[in-house]
Amino acid sequence: MATPLGIHEIKRPHTQSVVLSYFDSQNQATVTRYVISIPEAKLWATIDMIRAQGHHQWQHYWQVAPQLKVLNNGQQLDLGEEFRLATTSDTVSLSQTLWAPRYNQLEHLSRIETEQDFTNFGIQGTVVGRQSDGVQLISITPTQSGSELAVTTSAAWGINVKLNNGDDFLITLQPDNTIVGRKLFWFDGIEAYGTLNVFKRHNGNVVYHEQIL
Repeated sequence: MATPLGIHEIKRPHTQSVVLSYFDSQNQATVTRYVISIPEAKLWATIDMIRAQGHHQWQHYWQVAPQLKVLNNGQQLDLGEEFRLATTSDTVSLSQTLWAPRYNQLEHLSRIETEQDFTNFGIQGTVVGRQSDGVQLISITPTQSGSELAVTTSAAWGINVKLNNGDDFLITLQPDNTIVGRKLFWFDGIEAYGTLNVFKRHNGNVVYHEQIL
C-alpha cells in the first residue's frame, strides 16, 4: 500500500519541475521522483530515488505508445523515428505487454524494462528527447569541494545531457543533507550547491544556472 507524502511544482524561467514522493509500507521504502522539463530543448528528465534498508533489486517499466517501434541500442533506445530515451541503468531490455485501447479489447505494446541492485539507497536517471538532437546521457562522478575523492550517490549525483548543437544540460542532485565537510560539490568542472540544479552550457561555457531546490 502506497501512502502519498507530497507533490511540489516548481517553475523557473527555463525549467518546469515536479517532485513527487510516497511511502511503500509493504517494502518499507520511500520513493521520490523528480520530473524536469526543459521546453527550449524539448527535453524531459526523470530522476527516481529510493530508500529502503538492506539489499534490493529495483525494476523500472516504461510503456511505449503502440504505434512506436523501439530500437534498443543499450542505454539509448530510439522510439519510432522522432524520440530517444536514454537511461543511466546498465541493464535494459524490451518486452511486450498488454493494453486495452477499448474495453475488453486487448492489444500489445512495447515495454522498456530496467533493472539494478542497490543497498539502502538507489537512484536512476532517464531522459527523453529528440533523435535529431543526438541526445546522449552521461553519468557524472561528483567530488566534494576540498577533496578529490568521489562521494556516495546519496551525497551527490549528477548527469549530463549532451546535444549535437554544442549544448549540454548538467543536472546535479544532493539527496542527503551534508553534515561533514563542505556543502559544495564538483560536477564535471562545475561547483554546485543545493538539492537540485540545472546548468545549461554551450561549447563548455555556462549559459544559465537554475537552482530548482
